[in-house]
Amino acid sequence: MQLIIAHRTLDFDALAAMVAAKKLYPRAKLVISGKPDPSVQEFLALYKDTIPFLYSNQLPRQELTRVIIVDTNYSKQLGDLSWIMDSAKEIFIYDHHPDSNSIDCTMKQIENVGAATTLLVEKLVKDNLAISPYEATIFALGIYQDTGSLTFQSTTPRDVRMVAFLLEKGANLQLVGDFMERRLSEEQQDLFNSLINKAEEHWVNGILVLISTVTVEKYIGGLAFLTSKLLEITGADSVISVAAMEKKVHLVGRTRVDCVPMNRIMAKFDGGGHFKAAAATVKDMGLDRTYDKLVTYLNEIIQPTLTAEKIMSHPVKVLSPRTTISEAGKSMLRYGHTGMPVRDEDKLVGMVSRRDVDKALHHGLGHAPVKGFMSRELVTVSPQTPLPEIQRMMVHDDIGRLPVVREDKIIGIVSRSDVLRTLHGGDYTHPFNTLYLNQCAIDNKPYLPKLLARHLKAEYLELLKGIGRMADENNWGAYLVGGVVRDVLLGVPNLDFDVVVEGNAPELAAAVAQSYQGRLVVHEKFQTATVTLEDGLKVDFATARKEFYEYPAALPVVEETSLKEDFYRRDFTINAMAAQLNPEHFGELLDFFCGYDDLQERRLRILHNISFIEDPTRILRAIRFEQRYGFEIESQTLYVMGHAILEESLKNISVDRIWTELKLIFKENKAVKVFRRLGQLEIWRQIVPGLEWNRELEGNLEGVVEVTTRLQNAGVVIKIWLIYITIILKQIERDKAVAWLKELSIAKEHRLFIEGCLEDQDKVALKELKEHSLKELHTLLHSYSEEELAVELCTLKERQLVEQIFDYVARRAVIKDKIAVNGNFLRSLGIKPGPIYAKSLFALETAVLAGEIDEEKEQRDYVTGWLKSEGVL
Repeated sequence: MQLIIAHRTLDFDALAAMVAAKKLYPRAKLVISGKPDPSVQEFLALYKDTIPFLYSNQLPRQELTRVIIVDTNYSKQLGDLSWIMDSAKEIFIYDHHPDSNSIDCTMKQIENVGAATTLLVEKLVKDNLAISPYEATIFALGIYQDTGSLTFQSTTPRDVRMVAFLLEKGANLQLVGDFMERRLSEEQQDLFNSLINKAEEHWVNGILVLISTVTVEKYIGGLAFLTSKLLEITGADSVISVAAMEKKVHLVGRTRVDCVPMNRIMAKFDGGGHFKAAAATVKDMGLDRTYDKLVTYLNEIIQPTLTAEKIMSHPVKVLSPRTTISEAGKSMLRYGHTGMPVRDEDKLVGMVSRRDVDKALHHGLGHAPVKGFMSRELVTVSPQTPLPEIQRMMVHDDIGRLPVVREDKIIGIVSRSDVLRTLHGGDYTHPFNTLYLNQCAIDNKPYLPKLLARHLKAEYLELLKGIGRMADENNWGAYLVGGVVRDVLLGVPNLDFDVVVEGNAPELAAAVAQSYQGRLVVHEKFQTATVTLEDGLKVDFATARKEFYEYPAALPVVEETSLKEDFYRRDFTINAMAAQLNPEHFGELLDFFCGYDDLQERRLRILHNISFIEDPTRILRAIRFEQRYGFEIESQTLYVMGHAILEESLKNISVDRIWTELKLIFKENKAVKVFRRLGQLEIWRQIVPGLEWNRELEGNLEGVVEVTTRLQNAGVVIKIWLIYITIILKQIERDKAVAWLKELSIAKEHRLFIEGCLEDQDKVALKELKEHSLKELHTLLHSYSEEELAVELCTLKERQLVEQIFDYVARRAVIKDKIAVNGNFLRSLGIKPGPIYAKSLFALETAVLAGEIDEEKEQRDYVTGWLKSEGVL
């Protein structure tokens, strides 16, 4: 488990730094310790669905592989998370405070900048990671807070450059300003308290305007800032301070909405300013008269804002009170909703959430009607309810969905997504649409028992039947799913047995392991298990589950559910088919999404249009299957995939997850075709930074298949994946390649091998060799490993030299079995151990390799003669 944490008094700089770190370490969980700053609490209340935080008391005590600490390097500021100091294998620190040296860490970046967020954003820029306008706003907020809007002495040019960069990325300064704060003097604090106490609410065309009137004896500066602060802490749409100070009345107005033009309002008092921030000073009018005129002008100038009717989603998917809990869960899953209204005839009678449904299902109440679980205490809005009021209701009442009701009839619904889309633009969300066929064209499905018997060994077929019988004994459903079903239908060998259980998968796996003398490994967190039989066959068991993603490109979170819902998480329709294993229906094909139709049409189709957003690695999988089977990517799928590629979604994926997909590609018989397709779609640069596809690289990769095949046929053991990745990384700058390698979970020896190939130092370049005898080649190339020679052979163009080296490598592969003389013979001649041992045995090896000598007596005579020629004997 990986964590991202900050100090216990979470402010905006810490929050922004955590969000930035999450982009750098997407597998890590964001964890809050202590109580956030009030402004941060308000921010998180509105944006809770977009930032997947855990609180420290929700954190499972699991093995910690890495902890990333931001905006502090002082252990006591971590609050109740200080225990991680002794638990984490790696600790990374990003901070801008003086080094306390109180945390023993693996890596720390502590630099003199105004905000910790600056350091993290610089790293995002360096790694060329995409930043959305919403993220840019959060990052700008963090930098602005800790630099006093770039006015504090601690502000550096680096902070300013990052703010400029974030503005180019669409940071919303209005939202930044809404959440800013600073310290007050004692006089200002008194004045601020008076403004709060005297504030009166005025509703004007659905807009909440606070007017605060105060009288103080002497002039106190900072009224503009206090007004901004009042706007921030009250949550009002607009605030106007009216302060009588030293025979003058000072007016300052601030607004967060577009329908309150403060410059026009202040112009009525001969003042001025900007649209959302303006001021005026009035003489000889008095406080009461100024106040009366202000109220009049507000009613004249303020126009209605966006209303619920304009931003709501409609028509509304509704449930009947008689709808079962099970059906309600399926409807929510299908339409991507986290809750749905309940309507009886035309009247709205309740709301049921996904949480309500999950609890009922957990207790086995899927058959019960939703009316027994729905909430009847409804909070609704009218079509005319203004957007600011909707925001307030969502924040203060923690409501994610507000039905829009006219005369007791529901006409729409406003969700948090609707609000955020309105605030941040149309690209905030991806509306959910299914892409699979609703009606299968092929009614007559194939008879799977016959196909299973044809393509599987008799003992494996009996194993599947046994799994079905054991599941039946527990009243569970058991299904063979995924790639093996697809390949049986295609007539392609596949022994990747995946079994989904509508019940307890680990328990069924344990029974199978006991019956078939297999080895059992259980993963309780994911409700999965693996049974490995004596002949090496592995059977993976999984509880029927739904995976949901906390954020794009995340690893999935797992929930128990039914088989059909389990299949909604699959990547493609052809992988969303199952063969039932229970005896009564053994071999029956379950095909909810017409995958068999797509299989027959040789078509690759995703299940829904946000599939590539949820998991961008599906892009790589689509191309792999496209080339393996010669399938065509369905048009809508290709369109959605194209958008995900343009959005550079794969850049958000961790290097380890990219590596997992690359290893699968390396195993493909048509790997080079996959590589070429990745190049055509300009994907390489997203998965290997700095890599540009070109004809030279394509030619070198085409050579890998020939080279490794010939070497393996000659008895040389070669790891083809190692050759592929080395050839690929040789195309980019060494520093970038080494940095990318460090992110991989590969053996140290393999990493060192690749780095050595990138060095190209102290080695003879094969391309510079001319024709040589075997003895000369061995002298030049004996220090090359078989993999190093394979890498070099892939780039050679001179066929005669290539053939000569192939012959040399084949001979070298068996040379050890032919050498009959060793150090014992040298000792018998009275020679003391030393460098002469290696020299003489290498000379012998060279002669045997060249075919000059063979038998043991010849080898002894050769070594003796060589030693005499060297003057040793």
